[in-house]
Amino acid sequence: QLIQFLGKKPISNVLVSSVNAKAEKSIKDHLEQKNIRHHFLDYKTLKMIFDVDEPEQLGADRIANSYGALARFPLNDSIVVDIGTAITLDFVAKEGRYLGGMIYLGSDLCAKALA
Repeated sequence: QLIQFLGKKPISNVLVSSVNAKAEKSIKDHLEQKNIRHHFLDYKTLKMIFDVDEPEQLGADRIANSYGALARFPLNDSIVVDIGTAITLDFVAKEGRYLGGMIYLGSDLCAKALA
């Protein structure tokens, strides 16, 4: 579906944030075939300091959220809340430091547990 969507749009650059390694190859192959400049988001390539024990365990979604918070609110420390399948909270210092976060059950699973 994504490849079909991309085929209908004039795109010159793409930043991919993915937690689906299987889909990444298909997306990368398609972007290369269409000669579209692209970059896959990776904590090692960002101008951020990940001040946690195992930054490689941090999901691409949380990295993207944190980077977005720094771009949108560069003068403030940020607490980033993402409500989806899981609920995540991440703390980002305005100096560009990811300082950690938490993962909670998503709202669907919480509702089922209460029922």
